[in-house]
Amino acid sequence: MFFFKNGNKAFFERKLGTRISRFEKCLCGCFCLGTILFFLVGPFFMFSNLSVIADQNLVIDAQMEFTLKLHDLALEETYEFPIFLTDSPVSMRSISERDYEKRGYNLLPETKFFDPEQIQFIKMKNSSDTEWSVSGGYKEKFKDLLEDAAAGDSNIIAEMDFMFSFDRNVSLYCIYDYSSLKLL
Repeated sequence: MFFFKNGNKAFFERKLGTRISRFEKCLCGCFCLGTILFFLVGPFFMFSNLSVIADQNLVIDAQMEFTLKLHDLALEETYEFPIFLTDSPVSMRSISERDYEKRGYNLLPETKFFDPEQIQFIKMKNSSDTEWSVSGGYKEKFKDLLEDAAAGDSNIIAEMDFMFSFDRNVSLYCIYDYSSLKLL
């Protein structure tokens, strides 16, 4: 109250009962309403797809890797064998409106408000970029561990790790690791 009384001297210097012009009432009312709307609706507009700063940030490159991990509980050792690695996408395309609905993305709560152009279909190469080179004693160790795991040895635990990552123009390097898929 103190601030408003001292900040609006022209308002308080008026005589009691003096009319306030229609222009001044409209100006003050519109300014207050505009300020309130700006703070309430502004963030919704700024962080929506309608914003001028919102732009598609599509994936520009992707990588995928499979690694077989064999845990020998008796020796308390873990052996990792990289089986498949590719960083060569064959194709990257945004899905069509028809595919968006066919796959049910319009019904899922996570994606029902997405634009179909924001969802990409990335087809990766079906062959590894690197040759899997297991040689010598390491190859024999791998073979023995796999045979023991297949025979039901409870001291050998086999896991398949799947990791994929992707790059975008305006983001950090994204890595998703879906590890510890137990092999039966």
